This record gives sequence, C-alpha cells and structure tokens, in this order.
Amino acid sequence: MVGPNLKPDILRFFICVLRGSSQVFLSSNRWTGFFFLVAVLIGAAESANASIALGAITGLIISTLTAIMFSYDRHSVEQGLWGYNAFLIGIAIPTFFEPTASMWILLAALTFLSVPTTKFLSARLKKHDIPVLTLPFVLLTWLAFALSDIFLLNSAQPSPTPLIEFGSADGFLKGFSQIFLINSLLSGFLIFIALFFTSKRFVIWSGIGGIISFIVAIVFSFPKAQVINGLWGYNPILTSVALGAALTMKKHQKLFAILGIAFAMIIQIILAWALRGTGLPILTVPFVLATWVCLAVDSRRICGKI
Repeated sequence: MVGPNLKPDILRFFICVLRGSSQVFLSSNRWTGFFFLVAVLIGAAESANASIALGAITGLIISTLTAIMFSYDRHSVEQGLWGYNAFLIGIAIPTFFEPTASMWILLAALTFLSVPTTKFLSARLKKHDIPVLTLPFVLLTWLAFALSDIFLLNSAQPSPTPLIEFGSADGFLKGFSQIFLINSLLSGFLIFIALFFTSKRFVIWSGIGGIISFIVAIVFSFPKAQVINGLWGYNPILTSVALGAALTMKKHQKLFAILGIAFAMIIQIILAWALRGTGLPILTVPFVLATWVCLAVDSRRICGKI
C-alpha cells in the first residue's frame, strides 16, 4: 500500500480503516464504516468517556497497520477484514476498565494480537466453511478480564442510563448501538441508517432481527431495563443480517435467518445463567454460536447427512 504517491496511499489506508469498522456487520462499505465510527464517537460523547472513542480509533489503526506489516493478502486488508475485531476490542476495554497507562498498554497489545488471532482461527475454521466472525473479539476481551489483576485494572463505573417510558422505539434502536457496546438512541439510529449504504437487504434483515427480538423480549417479560437498553437485540440483529443478507446459504436462507434469531436469544439466556458470578460479559457469543449452528445445519442438509 506504499507507493510513490503518498496522498492516494494515505487515502486508501483510511478507506481500509473505515471498512474495518463496517466489517462488524460483514460489510465492506466505507460509508457504512464511517457512520459506524461516528455513531461510536457520539456514544462516547454521550457517556462522557472519550477513551471509548480513542480506543476504537486506536484499534482500527493498529490492526490495519499490523496486517500491512505482516504482508497479509492485500485484498483482505483493503476489505477491512483485519480491523473489525480490534475495533470492538478498542471499544470494549475502555468500556469495562478505567483508563490508565496499563489499560492502554493492554488495549494496544490485544488489538495487535487480534490480527494473528483472526488469521489463526480463520485458517482452522475455513476447513469447515465456518467464518470466524467476532470470535477473536470475544476471546481477547475475556483475556483482558483474566489479565486485569496483573495489569492492575479497575472496573469502570457504568454510565447512568435513564429509564424512559416503556414501549418506545428505544429497545429497537439501542439494539443496534449495543453491537458496539454503546447505549445511545442516536447512535442506534445512525447505525441502522448506515446500513443503507451497504444494501437494502442488510437494512431489512437488521430490522427483522431487531423487531422480532424486541417483541419476544416483551412477550416473555424479560427485564424491563435490559429490553429498553437494547441488550436483547444486538445479537439477534447481527445473526439476522449474517444469515439473511451477508452470508450465502445453500437452502432455506430466510428460514435459517429466523431460526438464527431464536437461537441467539436462547443462547444468550443460557449464557446469562452460565456466566453469573464470573464477571465476564456475554458480548457477541450468541451471534457467533447461532450463526455457526445454522451454517452447519445448512451444510449438512445439502450434503444429505441429516
């Protein structure tokens, strides 16, 4: 990416960075990525935590530079495939831990490690036609919790979130912002709108995932504050987009997308119980597992194995 003309190379680099942001939704659209990044900056401002914004940008830049330094496949770098896990890690670390020198050292190290980790896991999962998705983000963020005592990290105090009248659009739109660990109505709206730059199909399926999960959470009386703050929406939204719009299914794509939404919510219920007392956040584990299950069932069905 380095050539005789510096300006185009710098521009291409930042396009790669923005596409890294968009790849959270399995998109490679620079404008989608740009508005995702803006949404994170807005969320950071609303929560009065500038470290979230700085961490997000740091993660994107470090991971993209690392992929270039390791001479990874140029097309994959230009598509932002090495940036999205580091982007989420850069948001997560300042969200869960107070900003200190040691926190920034750990953040830089983990965003750097996200690149070879993604490459290693992708190579292993590729044998089974399974995408790595956000698994590196989950594993490395959990690793940060395991290393928190060694790095003398203190848990960040959660920002107060006012509980508004139930039944508004908050639960739906905040499901989008929670994908980036942001609790913001404006950020959620911007993320939803940003998907138009990628595809109407992405918009439709993200909306389906958000609406179904919101309705299910209300019908089954999930904790009110969690529903309003979008905590039951973000995994179904990601799963719905992945199975309904982004990934290629061999058969019954719409059916698997709907089933994936249900699986994601069931897995989140199980994890909420299993991780009690551990201090570990659920993150996007339900999205990863639900998507994998549907892809595996789809593959086996076509091969005549089930």
